[in-house]
Amino acid sequence: MVEIRTLFDAKVLKILTKFQLRKLLVIFIIISLSFTTIGIVSIVYDEVIFGIIMSVVFGVGYIPLVYLLSLLVTKLSAKKMPLLNGKTVNYFKIEANNIYIEQTNDSYIGTTKADFTFINQVSEDKANFYIYISGSQAHVLPKADFISGTAEELSVIFKETLGKKFKKYK
Repeated sequence: MVEIRTLFDAKVLKILTKFQLRKLLVIFIIISLSFTTIGIVSIVYDEVIFGIIMSVVFGVGYIPLVYLLSLLVTKLSAKKMPLLNGKTVNYFKIEANNIYIEQTNDSYIGTTKADFTFINQVSEDKANFYIYISGSQAHVLPKADFISGTAEELSVIFKETLGKKFKKYK
């Protein structure tokens, strides 16, 4: 059994956004290289201004623009979510057969108890576990917030029970 108690706040949302962007980096690089190639080909065929716009603005600027806009949207969304007021605590208890989640703050108590079919996918990186309950919704479990058990134990539980639905990232 593993237990984790963590604060649910805007920082957690930012961590999740950065993780998602890192997973999509290859796609962003392909798009950026496509814009750069279109720009270079345009310059070669005497469409200099269009080529410069495509290669510099979109080719070079695409990845930082997407990254910054994603962080801005995350920050604006967090401001509008009362649940992210810095007082919400998430408690996770994970056993070999089920997961229990309790989320509490001054005005809200939510509990979930489910077996692992509830989980869409789990990802792990150096600092966190990400339990996806859908393609876009996830719980972030920081490895630093374990109160019982270890990250290694949790990794074994997920690997044994989820198989291919468990992915480890460097």
